[in-house]
Amino acid sequence: MKCDDRFPVKKNIDGKERNLQNRKFCLQCSPFGQHNTRDLTKPVKKRGARYLIKCVLCHEEKQTTSRNRVCPRCRFVKKRHAQRKKALDLTGAKCCICGYNTSIKALAFHHVDRAKKVFNLSANWHRPWEQIEAELKKCILVCCNCHAETHDNLHDTYYFLTIQWS
Repeated sequence: MKCDDRFPVKKNIDGKERNLQNRKFCLQCSPFGQHNTRDLTKPVKKRGARYLIKCVLCHEEKQTTSRNRVCPRCRFVKKRHAQRKKALDLTGAKCCICGYNTSIKALAFHHVDRAKKVFNLSANWHRPWEQIEAELKKCILVCCNCHAETHDNLHDTYYFLTIQWS
């Protein structure tokens, strides 16, 4: 037992008489109906020291194991944006079909050959740069309008792939 308290074999809980003879822990250590599955005899593992920080980017208070002034979520978002910016710079940061470059949020990476596609770039900016660069070689950078037209087979994307990476 965790607390060495003795408890009765039967007890009235929620208006019903309950059999407690097979319980290993008292009702204080393991409340009835809570389905405690961890072993209460083992000591609780102490995790790394927690620090309460106020993130300098999102201004939210968060608990973290490091004293870094940027919270883990903001660090992840910052890395993702940096990877995408690097990819845009590598591909020219403009639509390879019409030349649109006003808003980078309106630009998308289109896989020319779906059979060679290993992963979707938009959801995988956290990957190592070498993997991203290998996947970029299979893509063309297009604006939203040209991307929709490409999916309607109005543009020969293989032609633009050779132009973009030459």
